[in-house]
Amino acid sequence: MPVTMNHARISGETFQPWPFKPPATPLNLATPDADSPLVWWRTRMADDFSRSDLAPLRGALKGTQINFEPRWSAAVSGDAAAAIGIAVRQLKIHPKGAREIDLALSATVACAIQRDAASPILISWALNLRSVIDPRYRALSDSWLLVDF
Repeated sequence: MPVTMNHARISGETFQPWPFKPPATPLNLATPDADSPLVWWRTRMADDFSRSDLAPLRGALKGTQINFEPRWSAAVSGDAAAAIGIAVRQLKIHPKGAREIDLALSATVACAIQRDAASPILISWALNLRSVIDPRYRALSDSWLLVDF
């Protein structure tokens, strides 16, 4: 008979196995407004970005946090592998409009602007997921596959 484990107990604390669901109210996350750099990834074509966008993006990300993401500070600082990994996890566990997704994809955009080759592919994929709900995201998604910073 197979054994299943729903929770693990370590030192008297209960932990949920992967995939865990983060709390409904994340720590230190402001809701981005329409002009915020945190929504640029889903409102601007890829070729509309330039190196001058790095400072506003990094400024908007500074001081933010995503729960259960110990590598978040590395992602904000330009670690593309950390940003992509976090973005993939956030896309899997949150609904399309979640603030965590805006944060993670904004960090990934900053990495793309710095010429990371994998970041535009992840951004395109995220926008393609949104195109199921709103077809206007298809053009944005395609633009990330053609961009050359």
